[in-house]
Amino acid sequence: MGIHFKQGDTFDFEAYLGWLGQAYKEPAFSRLSAVDFALSLYWQPREKWQLSLSSDRTLNETTLSDSSGYLETALDLDISYQLTSNIHLTLFSGLALFDYLDTTRKDKTNLAGVAASYQIGKFASLRAQADWSKNRTDGGGSPLDEVGSNDYTMKRILLSLDIIL
Repeated sequence: MGIHFKQGDTFDFEAYLGWLGQAYKEPAFSRLSAVDFALSLYWQPREKWQLSLSSDRTLNETTLSDSSGYLETALDLDISYQLTSNIHLTLFSGLALFDYLDTTRKDKTNLAGVAASYQIGKFASLRAQADWSKNRTDGGGSPLDEVGSNDYTMKRILLSLDIIL
C-alpha cells in the first residue's frame, strides 16, 4: 500500500508500507517475515534551500556463514543550499541499523558529511566531499575473540568529476 503526494516543484512525498517474506531451502536458515517500508520527502522551503529525508528497509545477502542475510533499516537527511547558479553546498547525515538473521548480531552505522558541487557547463560537474562514519556491532553470533572486530571509524575526502554524455 502506498501514497504519493506532490505540490508543484517545492514538495514531494512518497511512502509505502508492506510485508516481506523469504524462505530458504537450507534448513539451518529460518523463514523471514517482516514489515517492509520506504518513505521519501523532498521539500524546498525557500528558493535556494532544499531538504530531503528518506527511510527504507531492505533485505540483503551476507557473507557470514551462520546468517542467511540481514534486514537494513536506513534513515538519511540532506540539506542543500544553492550558493550561486552553479555552486551547491550540502550537509548530510544518516543512520543504518543492520539486523542479521538467524543470529543475535546487530550493527549500527552513523554517517555525517559535507559536500560542495560546481556545475561546469551543461555536461560536467565537480564535487568535493568530506564525510565521517562509525560502525558499531554488538558482536552477537561472533566467536568471543571477535567481539567488536567489526567496529570502525572511517574519515574520507572525495573528489569526483561527473560527465554527462
